[in-house]
Amino acid sequence: MAATKDPVTGRGVLWFADIGDNLDGAWPNVSVYKVIEPQTIADATLPATRYRFRYADGARNAEGLMVHPKTGRLYVVSKEFAGSVYAAPQKLRTDRVNVLRKIASAPSWPPTPPTPPTAPPTSCAPTSPPPSTGPPARPSAG
Repeated sequence: MAATKDPVTGRGVLWFADIGDNLDGAWPNVSVYKVIEPQTIADATLPATRYRFRYADGARNAEGLMVHPKTGRLYVVSKEFAGSVYAAPQKLRTDRVNVLRKIASAPSWPPTPPTPPTAPPTSCAPTSPPPSTGPPARPSAG
């Protein structure tokens, strides 16, 4: 699910995604539903607009749905081992299947740890002890 505001009306928009094809590509397309938030909360059924999608590079299993806050464009994130980010068309159509196109690779988890920087060369010259930050040590009785 994702939430945004309609740039024309300023009303809230809820997006519900049915994109989790856990059968690894068995679905010919996936769906996202757009619901305009009601002005008052009541026990009611709200109308939804259904948009169907397919992936340009073949079926995927996805879980993530994002909406760009300024443009309203939808993005879907697939959840394969090497996931990807897909962009929906800017203008969605209800009369045909919309095509999701890969625009980026999704970061993997856990992230690859950064390579530690190489240590600067060390010198064999003697060094001074670090400055003392406390009182001198007392000799031990013994």
